[in-house]
Amino acid sequence: MRLITARLPLLARASSLLLNALMAVVIARLFGAAASGAFFLAFAAINFAGMIGRLGTDMQVIKTVPGLFHGGKLDLLWREMDWLRRYCLQGSLAAGAITATIGLVLWATGASPEVGIPLAILSISVPFSSRAIVESAALRSANRLSRGAFAETGLSQGLTILLLLVSAVAFHPGDVAIPVCYSIATVGTSIVARIWTKNAIQRTMQQSIEVGFRPPPGVRAAMLHMMGSSVLFFALTSTPLFVLGIFATVRDVGLYNAATRVSTLVAIIPALQTTYLVPRVSRTVAVHDIEAANVMLRRAARQASGVTVILGVGILLFASPILGIFGSDFAHAQATLMVLLIGQMAIASLGNVNPVMSVVGLERPSVVYVGIALAAGLVPMALVAVYWGAAGVALVFVLVSIAYAIACGALLQRRLGIRCFVS
Repeated sequence: MRLITARLPLLARASSLLLNALMAVVIARLFGAAASGAFFLAFAAINFAGMIGRLGTDMQVIKTVPGLFHGGKLDLLWREMDWLRRYCLQGSLAAGAITATIGLVLWATGASPEVGIPLAILSISVPFSSRAIVESAALRSANRLSRGAFAETGLSQGLTILLLLVSAVAFHPGDVAIPVCYSIATVGTSIVARIWTKNAIQRTMQQSIEVGFRPPPGVRAAMLHMMGSSVLFFALTSTPLFVLGIFATVRDVGLYNAATRVSTLVAIIPALQTTYLVPRVSRTVAVHDIEAANVMLRRAARQASGVTVILGVGILLFASPILGIFGSDFAHAQATLMVLLIGQMAIASLGNVNPVMSVVGLERPSVVYVGIALAAGLVPMALVAVYWGAAGVALVFVLVSIAYAIACGALLQRRLGIRCFVS
């Protein structure tokens, strides 16, 4: 029974990754490559806006709630959660309003109506998805790892799939159904996540919430710094979509997105490892047991690299039928998929450098390195997008990502003696 319980967070994380891929498949099959590309371009923009709108509240929850929860200080915990929820709501409402305005301008001016309409509709989801992510952070902090992982991503994707399939059967809707269904799904997800949090962290009878509570000085500044690191890294991973949307076509965005969803599946082991590995590394480094951290990281890198290579080669051999699941339009994504798969194999051998950097006191260098990688990749991606489309952008992205991982790995070894790579 204990073994099953220990594996539940990993199963929840794996289910979330699979539901992400399945949502892309359903959208592609029902609406085609162009509509899929337009939606996921708007979707990336909305996620970017939501990350800024949360103002670092989700990371502040992870930083402060575990100590309060395990210390039994539920009064202080709920006071902390209440002001963070209000702060998140203020920021996410502003972010949603800005993205709605941008979407309406893109539609009204005719600059990009195919992206402007879903962007304007998806702006409704920003406060709800932001709230769900804050609640999921609280759940993970309260040791409800499986529910926390599922509330963060899988639940909204699962509800979106269900709503799209029902609407396709009942109404035969147009492309606008995609952002509408996702926005409705985020409302449901935020409600469920809030209920889960309330059940996980019961209020005490003696509690008295101070409505006028203000956080200690410097907390908001620290939250914005944490947010900046996450925003930059998200910008790095999302740059190919934005570059293709500007310099190529939404169809290219759709092809790249499909290839990304498939290639991400081979990295399922590194993604699952992050759930349990990073906290363990943080604890061992905190007590200066670097050798124990290196043993864990090297073993994890070998496991991840081996599984990634096996899965990657298998997908390469059957790339055509796998992409055929998305629809006949996606046969042109084979070259893009091949490049991304090779990149995933190389990066897996370099270890979980990005999450490790964030828990061993190297947050500032991590921000600098991400910023350099983003700046280094932006212009080359824009140049190759015009001539080579999705495959060219994927190649530049992979090269930049590998260089970033190598640089972070070298910094970890030089500063702390930590070795993440296969050896």
